[in-house]
Amino acid sequence: MTSKWRKVGEFRDVPVPEFAQQRYREHIALFPPDEVGYVIPGRKHRRVVRNSYLAHFRAAVEVADLPDFMTSHYLRHRWASVMLAGEVDITHVSRWLGHRQIQTTYAIYGHMVPAVATEARGVMDAAFRGR
Repeated sequence: MTSKWRKVGEFRDVPVPEFAQQRYREHIALFPPDEVGYVIPGRKHRRVVRNSYLAHFRAAVEVADLPDFMTSHYLRHRWASVMLAGEVDITHVSRWLGHRQIQTTYAIYGHMVPAVATEARGVMDAAFRGR
């Protein structure tokens, strides 16, 4: 599902954990996608637009009794932070986020990859040990 209007073939493959895939399967069993495959209906348009999406998301947050700060943008940042803190390569995270330039990802999330400097020192130490 995307909240942006994209051209045909414009999409990103993003790794989704099994628990989220299972919840999605449970959801679509109760609320099947329409004939085109959309899982969130629009109110005025066939395809969901920003305001409809936000209304649906806010209602879901309330039903799930989640904190008020929970937004889809918060989830995006949280996902990226968890990936980077777990040492997933920033190049992949950047592509999955849809950033056209990796510098954007570094500017926002660079502080989440402190292990990179330690790793780089280790590689250099190993390469030049005993010389």
